Amino acid sequence: MDIDETLVTILESAAGKAFKALQEEHTEEQFYYFALLNDGNWRPYISAWSREALGRFYEENEVEDEEKGWYKWSGVESPYMAYGWDEFFAEYEDFLFETEQKHWKADDDTADAMWRTLLNSMEEAMRRLDQKGIFGTGAARDQVVIAVELVPPARSNYTRTERLNKSGLIREFLEENADLLEEDADE
Repeated sequence: MDIDETLVTILESAAGKAFKALQEEHTEEQFYYFALLNDGNWRPYISAWSREALGRFYEENEVEDEEKGWYKWSGVESPYMAYGWDEFFAEYEDFLFETEQKHWKADDDTADAMWRTLLNSMEEAMRRLDQKGIFGTGAARDQVVIAVELVPPARSNYTRTERLNKSGLIREFLEENADLLEEDADE
């Protein structure tokens, strides 16, 4: 898995600060999902769901029972999507600007390689944050799913999420997102 160590360090710092600030601001909430998302614009952002925020969302939007599973794992529906972007991701924006200047006329193969490196670096940043205990430890960690996801959803989201989580709530995530395995398209 090709990563860019500078990129991993920047993303680990930015996302780590954003996740910590979110948890500190909402100490009364039980978070079960933390994700680093990318919708194809090269600018990753965090998202998270807590059980309390999900309950409020269901109630406010009158979500039908058959739709609840979709929203439960949808980072783009979360009220915490892109939390802390302006505050914590400035160093990433600088890195991206410098990279774009160097590779402005990159051919398709170079751009594809850069995209894979970004996704791999996002995954490695989340892995390192997990190792630091940002998402909990022991039994508390088992009640959390961490993810690196493309928006809209792609099959590789399932695979990355499976790699980042070894036990606990991951079984529920995998069962409720099995439809991703049936998709043909991927990055």
